[in-house]
Amino acid sequence: MPRSRALPAFVVLPSVALALAACGAGGESSGPAASVRDTTEAGVPRITHLTLADRAPDTLRAELRIGTLEGDAATVFGDIRGIEVGVDGTIYVIDAQAVELRAFESDGRFRAVLAGPGEGPGEIGATNGLVRGADGTLWVHDHGKMLMQGYSPEGEFAGSSGVPVRSWSYVYSGSVDRQGRFWKFDSNSDGSPRDRRDGLNETVSRGFMTSFDPASETRDSVFIGESSNRFWVMSFENGQSMMGIPHSAGARPVFDPRGGFWAVDAPAYRVVRVDARGDTARVIRGDVPAIPVTDGDRDTYLAFWEERGPEFVRSAAELWEHVPAEKPRAAAVFLDDAGRVWVRRGTAGDAEAERPIYDVFRDEGEWLATLTADFVPWTPLNPVVRNGYFYAVEKDDLEVARVVRAALPESLR
Repeated sequence: MPRSRALPAFVVLPSVALALAACGAGGESSGPAASVRDTTEAGVPRITHLTLADRAPDTLRAELRIGTLEGDAATVFGDIRGIEVGVDGTIYVIDAQAVELRAFESDGRFRAVLAGPGEGPGEIGATNGLVRGADGTLWVHDHGKMLMQGYSPEGEFAGSSGVPVRSWSYVYSGSVDRQGRFWKFDSNSDGSPRDRRDGLNETVSRGFMTSFDPASETRDSVFIGESSNRFWVMSFENGQSMMGIPHSAGARPVFDPRGGFWAVDAPAYRVVRVDARGDTARVIRGDVPAIPVTDGDRDTYLAFWEERGPEFVRSAAELWEHVPAEKPRAAAVFLDDAGRVWVRRGTAGDAEAERPIYDVFRDEGEWLATLTADFVPWTPLNPVVRNGYFYAVEKDDLEVARVVRAALPESLR
């Protein structure tokens, strides 16, 4: 029987400051960030960082790139949907177009194709993601066969498991815990597709983190809250087109291997830790400026739809009247192999073209670093931080995809 508990609303409540950390005069970027510790009225520990906006980020510099436009087929990627890293530094890449799991040495040299396409046991039907288990098993999300396909670091087939929570999203966002259970965000909404009408639609969605234990075939769920979802519908003779509202808050929770979850409570810079029972356990806030939506953002959005035809442009212009006045100040959250919390800030421009800024915190909420990179990570896929290195996917102007590695600063190694 699924278990669910109501999550307290992600609301900032009046409270009394308990401590103020010192910082350099005038908001200098050296030294610790100024912060206030207090609690919500529900007694949840909260830390507010007051000087994040004043901190000049340190730069992560690319030292390794894997991927070419032409040449050896092993280094030409059609569509990277997942990367992982072994304890020995081996780099694993899922290419959804080639339907392959490839392994590269820590210096970038190609090692082997560990799994490829096919209908037989251990072969992949279609894939959009990759996760690594605590025992080193590489789990490929095969949405073609609706299985998690497991492989050893050497490429030996380790078995497969069904996935009760389907994932048709562009990039698989599931996880595997230390007990071998698969975790995936799931939701259900009021109404049905038949209820959709032209124009703006609004629904209430209930979010869950759902687990599946392959050994016992047990499914369990943790309720993590409700949200209001808005989308736009255009009807045609043979169907409907559904368009999301740009700049709306929509980051999905991420699983914490120690138990519990982390979620961005946008549009404010607020990150919430939810424990394994579904209760709010900690809140991290950042005092950063609002990011307004501009006329330039509107022009860019409408230009995107021009190639689809004038009816799409007209509908997009009507849709824009419902776009929020501000962009999310925190866009995503993910964890590294040391359990540190990485928050990607929202950007004032195009997230696909601008270098993002990451704030790094301890699990307890203390600020550790503010970083950017000398390249632009591809935002649909969160970076992977392992063994003292930052790994991400970048795409150039020709959409050529590469895996990029940069060393972390000494303070994080």
